[in-house]
Amino acid sequence: MKNTNRIAVILFFSLFVSIEIYSQQIQIIEKINLLAAGDFEYNMPKISPDGKKVAFGGQNNAGIFLIDYFGGEVKQITNYAAAGWNMKWAENSDAIITRVNFWAQDFTTKKSAVMMFDLEGKEQNLSGTLDDVGMPFWSVDGNSVWWEEGVSNFKSYTIKIGEQSFKVSNNKNIVEVVDGAPVILKPIEGEYLFVEWTPDNSKAAISVAGKGIFVYDAKTKTTYDFGSGEYPSWINNEQLVFMVVKDDGHEITDSDIYCYNFDGKFLADLTYGFDQPALYPWASRDGKVVFQSISGKIYKMQIQIM
Repeated sequence: MKNTNRIAVILFFSLFVSIEIYSQQIQIIEKINLLAAGDFEYNMPKISPDGKKVAFGGQNNAGIFLIDYFGGEVKQITNYAAAGWNMKWAENSDAIITRVNFWAQDFTTKKSAVMMFDLEGKEQNLSGTLDDVGMPFWSVDGNSVWWEEGVSNFKSYTIKIGEQSFKVSNNKNIVEVVDGAPVILKPIEGEYLFVEWTPDNSKAAISVAGKGIFVYDAKTKTTYDFGSGEYPSWINNEQLVFMVVKDDGHEITDSDIYCYNFDGKFLADLTYGFDQPALYPWASRDGKVVFQSISGKIYKMQIQIM
């Protein structure tokens, strides 16, 4: 009986210590709350770097919709097909770039273009009408937009004169160009699904098909294998969030959003206890996190890393 009591005390103490350690790592500033829900599905929300606006795609990622982080009316700024897929905010939070699809004048041929939208919906076609085009990326200084036409055929649109350095990726490589000199980075073998750089461009979080999340530190040339996860988003230069999805081969059965340190240290399961699969998280610099439910609703929360 004494041994049983002792074991119970040890287990209680271990649980207490675990809770204390967890609370020292991550503090919940705002619990999970519903932000937007409509008559149809919303998808892949992205919060602006300043944490004030949230953009997301509509059904099948058609169009781009905007809402204030603190709530209000949902506003549609474009209805182009595929516009909501992996769009990218400007670092100063005043514009969004994305690749869109549309029909040519014969209404039988699909065309694509790189577009930029301001927050009122004013659009600018940066690439012209093309048969196909890669996803766009902001330059390091945010003064130009780059994309790939064909294999390693990089084109750009200059918003204002600045340093011509950028990092772009396709499903095979990361290409880093500094002052016009390209370098191909291939830290991990496999198909690259998503590549996201830290705000200071020192580390890349790479989602590799069938392998999970890897973080590549460009300064130390070190690669960290997380072993699982996909769709990474950086909070700052050290911590990131991503989703870990489970399925039965046909449908998603569960998905949670994890917060990790860049070196692979687990910090928290942010959606533990959430009653449905949580998908496609995105974070702002002040720890706000938005994500979608499997039913196409947009949720928000805020954390502080201690």
